[in-house]
Amino acid sequence: MPIRKQPLYVLVGVDVRRGTNDSTSRANTVSKLALPELKFKTTNFAPGGGIGERSIVLPQLEPIMPKFELKGFDDEIMASLGFMPGINDIWTFAGALVDKRAGTTVPARAVIKGVIATFTPDESEIGGLLGCNYEIQEVVHYEFSIDGKEHCYVDLDESEIRIGGVSRSGDVNRALGIA
Repeated sequence: MPIRKQPLYVLVGVDVRRGTNDSTSRANTVSKLALPELKFKTTNFAPGGGIGERSIVLPQLEPIMPKFELKGFDDEIMASLGFMPGINDIWTFAGALVDKRAGTTVPARAVIKGVIATFTPDESEIGGLLGCNYEIQEVVHYEFSIDGKEHCYVDLDESEIRIGGVSRSGDVNRALGIA
């Protein structure tokens, strides 16, 4: 049986769009995107009669905090900076990936519902483009897909975590009677 080789994706384009104004593209100003770290919470356990401690992985994630950098100042993003009651913006990180093995270009999407909580400008110099770094916090929804295939889905209101389409929280939700 031949071994199937994984796609070799090269990121060739990105964009950041705000859900409440998805007609505004930042493809010409975005310089970096950082998908969030997905880190499951752990607790350590050292049995009294055991020979060592172990880390137990829980079906809960630590806070999800995606980031992006734009070149130049963005009035719309600055206007959304910080907490406003009832406001969680929906942000789309869009990417174009070239599969170097297949020679095709496929879409990558991250949909994030959260609050722009951090603005960090770069040091600037005359003639340089000001880098503006943003971090989204209070993320209550995150999904990531490549070419329409779901790789990750997290929704705190639904109490759902799916990785590769497989629920990591379904058993707990059923045991609690909330599924």
